[in-house]
Amino acid sequence: MSGLDMKGKVGIVTGGSQGIGRAWVEALAEQGAQVVGVDLAKESAPEAAELALKVNVADSASIDAAFKQVTEKFGRVNFLINNAGIDIETEPSDEWLSAPFGKTLDVNLAGAFHCMRKAVALMRKNGGGSIVNIGSVAAIVGTPTRPAYAASKHALVGLTRTAAIQFGPDNIRSNIVCPGGTRTPLMEQVMNDNPMLRDHIAASCPLRRLAEPSEIAQAVLWLASGSSSYVNGAVIPVDGGYTAA
Repeated sequence: MSGLDMKGKVGIVTGGSQGIGRAWVEALAEQGAQVVGVDLAKESAPEAAELALKVNVADSASIDAAFKQVTEKFGRVNFLINNAGIDIETEPSDEWLSAPFGKTLDVNLAGAFHCMRKAVALMRKNGGGSIVNIGSVAAIVGTPTRPAYAASKHALVGLTRTAAIQFGPDNIRSNIVCPGGTRTPLMEQVMNDNPMLRDHIAASCPLRRLAEPSEIAQAVLWLASGSSSYVNGAVIPVDGGYTAA
């Protein structure tokens, strides 16, 4: 992707050891960025990561410790990709299950909030930066049997837009990318266990296929870079047209 200015930029990708998060670490590093991969599975971090940290984003103290390490090593943060998330509402139920609700919001929403809070403080000192939150099509439309996941992603849209308004004067841009069905190792495993799911996901998308992680990465790269310098507060679906209906 031409026109990116990531050389010399320092940034953090949460959930950067697997799936689409891993693809983003590699793509950002390929464009010259120094990328810190943050994940519970530190040992699985891609070689492209300049630094790998084991962090539980549901624990604000763990986030604080990680940002301290990043500050000590690099002195700045130019971009933040909030990708860490969980989707644990696996059992369809006519009555909503209460157990996953708190944990889902702790990771998907509170984790992003605390990372943004720390990143903004550093970005203000360095003249600005870019925050890219990772939503889902569940941030745009309702998702039956997954109320906690949908609520967390809808709330992330509100958090993103609020940050865009409040911190725009500091030259800190905040945007959210909402991927559709993506061919990650976890998704492949789920579809292999349920082949009919593969056909259902493909049929629900006008392009009639899943996305490759690299296709989602292009949108994230663009938003993290200066090429999107006037894009702030945007909700960008990368879903093959799923939410266009």
